[in-house]
Amino acid sequence: MKRFIKFAVLFVIALIFVSFLPLFIEQTMTRSQTSGNSGDIIHWSWKIRTFYGFLSDSKFLRPDENFAFYLFVNTVLAFLYSFIIAFFLNRIIKKFSPQK
Repeated sequence: MKRFIKFAVLFVIALIFVSFLPLFIEQTMTRSQTSGNSGDIIHWSWKIRTFYGFLSDSKFLRPDENFAFYLFVNTVLAFLYSFIIAFFLNRIIKKFSPQK
């Protein structure tokens, strides 16, 4: 039980830490106007953001950008990154802790 509590504490700390790292995806659009009658050029791409930056720009998203899907993907990524960090930190602590 002690091992689980240690892992849970490390997971929560890692989850807080991960939210400030630029590891989350956001779809972007750049629209450029051209001269003449050729129209506009629209370029879609992906941007790597922090989780807070992704949420702060959510009010500017259009309804067809499917905010719920990207929020789900970024939340899953946050939990995955936190789990990996907590797993390796738990292994390191276990390796260097004195054995009874």
